[in-house]
Amino acid sequence: MTIENICVSLELAKKLKEAGYPQDSLFWWNFYSPGAMDEEFVRVAYGRYRLENIGQDSEESISAPTAAEIGEVLPDQIEENGNFYDQDIQKLSGFKGKTQWGIRYYTDYPSRLENDFFAKTVGCSMSEAFAKMWLILKEKKCL
Repeated sequence: MTIENICVSLELAKKLKEAGYPQDSLFWWNFYSPGAMDEEFVRVAYGRYRLENIGQDSEESISAPTAAEIGEVLPDQIEENGNFYDQDIQKLSGFKGKTQWGIRYYTDYPSRLENDFFAKTVGCSMSEAFAKMWLILKEKKCL
């Protein structure tokens, strides 16, 4: 397993920060000017951002939460209009053997409802799937 599979991507980290996700994590995307590097902490480099295990909330740093960190803030169950939707996490066999992770909120009583899913999404890693779900629930005002 690589660090890229544990933390969210830079793109998702930016979306989470913009949506108000707490900027408190074990890992951070830190912006560097050319020539400024501390190899001891650098894990993964993408352009002028590097994924490190140090950082703080600032314009130059973006929290890179892990699946476990995001999972702690996702609800186990969502209630809407008297209907309860339970969280379900699945490891899926993907195209050409690539694993994907799915997370959904569903009900066991679809016959009473128009739709048995409240929300669902997939990602190439568990952290990506959880981050996408956090963004969906934030947009639906469930967080």
